Amino acid sequence: MKVLNVVMQNYLGGPQIRVISVAEKLKKEGVNTILGCPSSSSGSTNFSSYASSEGFLVNEIFFPGPSNFNSVKSILKNILWIVTIPLTVFQFTRLIRREEVDLVHVNGVLNFQPALAAYLSRKKVVWHLMSSLYPSFLISMMMILVKPVADQIIVIAHSLGEYYLGEGFNSRSNVQVIYEPVDQDKFNINNTHLEKEHILKELGLEESNFIGVCVANINPVKGHRYLIEALPQVLENNPDFKLLLVGDVPSTQKECYLQLVELIEKLDLKDYIYFLGSRQDIPSILDISHLLILPSIAEGTPLVILEAMCMGKAVIATDVGAVKEQMIDHKTGFIIAPKDPVALSESIIQLMEDETLRKKMGENGLKEVQKFYLDKCVSAHLETYKKALND
Repeated sequence: MKVLNVVMQNYLGGPQIRVISVAEKLKKEGVNTILGCPSSSSGSTNFSSYASSEGFLVNEIFFPGPSNFNSVKSILKNILWIVTIPLTVFQFTRLIRREEVDLVHVNGVLNFQPALAAYLSRKKVVWHLMSSLYPSFLISMMMILVKPVADQIIVIAHSLGEYYLGEGFNSRSNVQVIYEPVDQDKFNINNTHLEKEHILKELGLEESNFIGVCVANINPVKGHRYLIEALPQVLENNPDFKLLLVGDVPSTQKECYLQLVELIEKLDLKDYIYFLGSRQDIPSILDISHLLILPSIAEGTPLVILEAMCMGKAVIATDVGAVKEQMIDHKTGFIIAPKDPVALSESIIQLMEDETLRKKMGENGLKEVQKFYLDKCVSAHLETYKKALND
């Protein structure tokens, strides 16, 4: 079986990591995956170079995406996107025929060009629906296309199934819930302790510091602003608190990054917040941290929550997307309202002060995360591909 798996952004985020991790395991099941992505890179660590280094054939295609209508520049980008849709569909059609692809797996509800190319080429389509970011009118419009074109639909959580397909979605035979996975071999609490002293020294941190970490590419939707606004109250309680911000700064988010820097300077927090950029040693970063904080205002099922749970860390996350299907409030961490710096500070302070509670949440997370292990996701993908090909 040959699968073309297409992502909409050429950077490393949760969906991109899942695509590579699952494809690597599927090799053993006789599934040969080739990858497709936009030719432009929006970050210092892009998907195509990483996937190539992992041994995958990657096809970069001129593949503009839509943009929010919030400036003249964004309007021009959307005009470019609309005008180039036929060209993009043509490029994917050529790729499908050249590589003799059996099935096309597209990631994202707006990722319709490769899906159309597959449909026109009479190839099977698996459509993977992930984010809760889009307004309902746009979802309604896109599902008019998704439903007839997709042979199989994957949603990453039950709540996302309702978001895209409405109540009773799971009665449809071609809809599968497949949770985003975590690689339990990579994120293993027993594998990173030897690096702890080295990482602390590299970052200029002390054993006495209480370390919170937020792992998310810089983007307004990730809610970094609200976490930064929560810090003065946290530091008033414990001046040894340090915050690590791990994540790339996509070229489209330079202004967002500068706004965060300006806010940090305004609140006099530059000695307490560390921008680490994109890192390949996330397990070690989580290991030196005391808790994960994810203040997003929209999500699907953020992979980093599972990664932190695998590392035995308590999690503070906002009630967005399908976070409630990943973690259990007051058992594996705290789930709070988005855009609420006060709730963030109060939750951080409580877990700083109550070491017993924090460690118990980490232990609970180690048990709960097992249902999200990578091998289960791989098996579900294989079964979905077989169903699509047999339709």
